[in-house]
Amino acid sequence: MVEVLHDDFYGEMTYKADSKMRVINPLFNDGETEQPLYLLICAKQKEHDRCVLCMNVEQFKEYYGKLTRVPHNTPAYEIVKHVLSGVAKIKTDKQGKILIPKYLRDYAGVEDTVTYRVTDEALEIWSPSRLAKKKAADLANAAAYTDLERYMDGANGDYADDAACKAEKQGLENQIEILELRKRRNELLGITEDES
Repeated sequence: MVEVLHDDFYGEMTYKADSKMRVINPLFNDGETEQPLYLLICAKQKEHDRCVLCMNVEQFKEYYGKLTRVPHNTPAYEIVKHVLSGVAKIKTDKQGKILIPKYLRDYAGVEDTVTYRVTDEALEIWSPSRLAKKKAADLANAAAYTDLERYMDGANGDYADDAACKAEKQGLENQIEILELRKRRNELLGITEDES
């Protein structure tokens, strides 16, 4: 993974845009105005998760390499085309601000305030309200906590290749399906939860 963030920036930061819709670049250091940044939509997100990725040259080259490995005859390549056609190459101005193009602000639902979130892949630019909803949904996902705990305890490999994780995930999915079927049955029969 490419290291691009300053040592003193991690977590989240929220900034209000100025009258020209420019926002502070949290990675800005005096004299770094010549270094371009790349803004693009995140290829891995669903509609309710939309954010904009902010990358430096090295990060963008690495991400571009991943995107261009997608076979052209697949539905996934249609997403790749949308991502790559929307890339914006920008520079930080002398005041340490960047201008996020309107089409990217619209995609991410950003109005006059942005929240930056640091990840291992890039700096994410979010609408504060959209990020709050995503965080609430992510933190309510019990299966994700089980997964996280296993990896923090030393599980190896990709989740899909780990037989124990796969079996555990299938068990959770089966339990959820049973609960949904029971709920549907009770609704059809007019039974309340207390009666079942």
